[in-house]
Amino acid sequence: MSSSYPILSSRQYIPHIRSQCGTCSSSLEFPVPSPTPAQGTLLRVRCFKCQTVYSHAFYPAQLPPGIVSPSSQTSNGTNSAPSGSRKGRKIGTQEKPLETGYYDILGVPIDATTEDVKKAYSKHQ
Repeated sequence: MSSSYPILSSRQYIPHIRSQCGTCSSSLEFPVPSPTPAQGTLLRVRCFKCQTVYSHAFYPAQLPPGIVSPSSQTSNGTNSAPSGSRKGRKIGTQEKPLETGYYDILGVPIDATTEDVKKAYSKHQ
């Protein structure tokens, strides 16, 4: 198997989280912080293009495959789910949503009414 391409250099894999700058709308990524932050932690990210610093709400679902969030580990570092247990999809409710980052972005409390969310959304655009 012959190739006309030169030998390519490699680098160690560093997991990244995808995001988007709210100012210039550039798609970007940044390394997963160590230690992995708790759910809902606001991370400050500087956009590579416009240099704006913005807040990014972190959630374990944003982690790349193979990266374990601290909430899924016990104090001895093992996964807390016993072997053979069913892993089902989690479902959020109006009173206890799974994702709260949208509330942070809009600047409304998690228990905000639908009307409050709509008002904040229209102001945000």
